[in-house]
Formats: sequence, C-alpha cells, structure tokens
Amino acid sequence: MNDKKKQHIPPGEPQDGSGADYHAPSAVVILITLILIGLVCVAGYFFLMKLIAISRQEDCLMSGRRNCEPILIPNLRSADSRGIHKSAVK
Repeated sequence: MNDKKKQHIPPGEPQDGSGADYHAPSAVVILITLILIGLVCVAGYFFLMKLIAISRQEDCLMSGRRNCEPILIPNLRSADSRGIHKSAVK
C-alpha cells in the first residue's frame, strides 16, 4: 500500500503543485489595451477609406477617362451666411 497522503489541491490551482501566484491584469492595463484597440480600429478605418478612394480613381483611369479628379461644388448656403453673394461664388 501507498502510505503517502494526497494533498488537497484547491480548484484553479496548478496540478503540479508549483503554487505560482497569478495576478489578474490591473484596470490601468485593461484601459490601455482598450485604448490601443480603439486607435487601431480608427486608423484601420481611415486606411480603408484611403484605399477605397484610390480604387475609385484607378477604376476611373482604367475606363479611359482623362479627368478623374473629384468635382468640388461649393456650398452656397455657407457662402451666403458669410456675407458673400451668390454671384461672387463661381
């Protein structure tokens, strides 16, 4: 027979008996991680929008057009509110 007594190991403890202390990440580390994830998402959004714009311009050029720059139309309401007459906006 085996005279060794088995030690009681609480749930969640390693079975090897090393008893290494586990410390959960602090709130500051979690907050920094969430901020970094948010910044990566925002940067990814702007990168995706730039890729879409490049793709649209490339599609325009590949279709044989020569003038593929976006057409900018001035907002006449904002010009009127600044005291500029519509006849001065061209």
